[in-house]
Amino acid sequence: MDEKKNFRKINEKEKKIIFASLKYLSPNPSPILKKIEENLFIALRKITSKERVLKMFLIFDDLKKILTNVNFITNPCSAGIYFGFIKKGRFLISLEGAEYLYKQEKSIEFHQLKLNQAGEKSILYGNHISKNMILQIISQFNVNDLLLLFNSNKEFIAIAQARVDSESIQNLRPKEIIALNIIDKGYYLRKEQ
Repeated sequence: MDEKKNFRKINEKEKKIIFASLKYLSPNPSPILKKIEENLFIALRKITSKERVLKMFLIFDDLKKILTNVNFITNPCSAGIYFGFIKKGRFLISLEGAEYLYKQEKSIEFHQLKLNQAGEKSILYGNHISKNMILQIISQFNVNDLLLLFNSNKEFIAIAQARVDSESIQNLRPKEIIALNIIDKGYYLRKEQ
């Protein structure tokens, strides 16, 4: 891909940052990263603030050809699947990125919780998850792991960060917080337009 365009492949340093962060989403992220690393691109834009945020996109071969061969009047600011961003040396995966990985990588174990209807409603309003909102612990997890949250119909609805490990949940009171909402599908309706 033409380096003069405003997208470039991720570099080795960025791969290490992504790998380190994906460890919190899956116990073994190596197969995930190996499959997608050639398709991960950073959007290059002039950043005026002091904080530098690198937005990342998953761009597949057909779209790579278009971005390379078409002369745009202005450079596109996004393409493909928004995968997340790197900020202060940490990669944060997007809802779209997490959902893509979950649907594509059936052989990979992800940290997951299934929520009851009250939990689904609460998370889509931007709230955190308490013990009484859990319908099922789908996989084991530790403190600070990222959790993929699903409703009772097994639809992906949010990403949360565990505040306790899965083994200690049974010892908690019903209203105790077990995970913090990082991003949920209700965010798009709540954010300012």
